[in-house]
Amino acid sequence: MGLAELAGLVVALVMTVGVLSYALFGNHELFRGVAAVFVGVTAGYAAAVVMRTFVIPRLIQPFLVRHWVVVVPLALGLLLLLRGTRFGGLATPVLAFLVGVAAATLLVGVVLGTLFPQVLATWKEWSGFRVWLTPTQGMLSWLFVIAVLVAFHFGRHEDWPRALQYPFRGLRIVGRFVVVVTLAVLFLRVYQSALLALAERVLFLWETLRFLLLGP
Repeated sequence: MGLAELAGLVVALVMTVGVLSYALFGNHELFRGVAAVFVGVTAGYAAAVVMRTFVIPRLIQPFLVRHWVVVVPLALGLLLLLRGTRFGGLATPVLAFLVGVAAATLLVGVVLGTLFPQVLATWKEWSGFRVWLTPTQGMLSWLFVIAVLVAFHFGRHEDWPRALQYPFRGLRIVGRFVVVVTLAVLFLRVYQSALLALAERVLFLWETLRFLLLGP
């Protein structure tokens, strides 16, 4: 192993110990240093990717070859820099435009990428396109989908007829139960991944210390 690889191994060992020591000693100097390095490297890498894939090819290079259409996004970007100054009101329309476009894109993505495919998949299962799904399972899948949608209904329903209020409340309870179970499974997957990462780091510490103390 060369000197550069050995130095990298020692740095990785110190940073791993600094992160894991937070569980025992809380927020201390070594942990803050490691966190600052991580945030700095992440921010620098993100900035480099944005500059290389977006700013330079789509803004600077077209401007240099006199494609004046890029003046519009450049001017909007410069207006954003005025946010927080006494001319910050000029950036408000730009922020409103960005928020509107982002919200519309997110809404279309949710409807076309999540809601419609889920409804179509549920319909295919219920209609017998999948031979392994029994009619009871198909009805339950439909019930759970409708119950989850009802659970996220925030409109006023107190003025509804009683014949509709009780089924609505029952579906809301079922939907909330399905959401809780789903979130519990997702959190379990997250904690499982975290435990696997912790075990991998502990194994790395053991192997590194054994190599540094006893040699290869």
